Amino acid sequence: MSRFCLQERFKFILPFLLLIFSCAGIGGERPDIVSNTKVNGTLSNADVRRIVVDQPFLISGDYFRQRPTPKDTIDLKRFFNKSEKLEQRVAKLEKELEGKNRPESRHVTMSPKVVKSRVKATSGIFNQKIGIIVLDKNYYLKNEISNNINLLSPAYNFLFFSDAQLRELLAPTDCLTKRDMQCVVNNLSLYPGIRFLIVIDNAKLSSSFPKKLSLDVKIIDTGLNYSYKIIDTTKEFNNDKELKLYLKQISDGILKFSHKKKSIMGWYGRIFAVKKDKYYVNSGKASGLKVGDLLKVVKYEEPLLAPTGVPVAWSPGDSLGKIKVVRLIGEDVSECIKVEGESGFKIGDFVIR
Repeated sequence: MSRFCLQERFKFILPFLLLIFSCAGIGGERPDIVSNTKVNGTLSNADVRRIVVDQPFLISGDYFRQRPTPKDTIDLKRFFNKSEKLEQRVAKLEKELEGKNRPESRHVTMSPKVVKSRVKATSGIFNQKIGIIVLDKNYYLKNEISNNINLLSPAYNFLFFSDAQLRELLAPTDCLTKRDMQCVVNNLSLYPGIRFLIVIDNAKLSSSFPKKLSLDVKIIDTGLNYSYKIIDTTKEFNNDKELKLYLKQISDGILKFSHKKKSIMGWYGRIFAVKKDKYYVNSGKASGLKVGDLLKVVKYEEPLLAPTGVPVAWSPGDSLGKIKVVRLIGEDVSECIKVEGESGFKIGDFVIR
């Protein structure tokens, strides 16, 4: 064997011989192979021992090929701040989990002044409109309840209109100045086509804890022209958490009640404007209408009442003809033409599917 070959072999054998002699304690003091202290690097002496001696497969490529793909995890230390309350930490964790589990997650920032919710109607389900009017100028209660209803409305297939939006539409009238609710209902039921109008009255909240809350809540079904008084309460709250939870419960209760009652009449729209041979209906894309949809124009019939005067059923009157959606204007308006009927239709006529 040539001298060159011996030298080359010795190059590879020498490091292993040194390692064996060192571990055996030959030539001096035994090395520290149990310390977990990281010095001059990211690996401690114990780490090196585990990789080279205890688990030698770690230095082979097989370890990295067999290693499972890491799961999508949440860095709790990054998300949680020790100074935060438990409720805030849980809320942050739930939000992060929601983002991880949904392929397309969106964060929506809402302004308390203008609260508006728009959701795409599910196939076969037509969204109806719900709005709120707060007669007393208690901005905290108005904003809390409005925000809650805005967030919950899509789950009940409602399109929400805030107090600010409805007041803007009513501004040319003196309905609110006179507190004439029939005037309010007549205007808002025609456009934007509010089906359920939430009216909050006598809303008062003391300034310091324990805070005393009092309010009345009515829900007016504009289609049936009937008012339900569902809440007339006075309660005390020891802290802000209790108050906010109660207002959320009120908001959810309002939507559940309205959702239950809307089945009495079902979905409908109304013609709110007529120009030559075009008819404009107060429902559009956000409600679930599409170009080409046929709508039946019907006479309005009074609902069937229980002996106590509560409406329990409704059926449309005689058919006046049909109109066809030819154009969707914005989110809430459909332009239609007549396709069936002896005479023209007028403002206020009801349309159903």
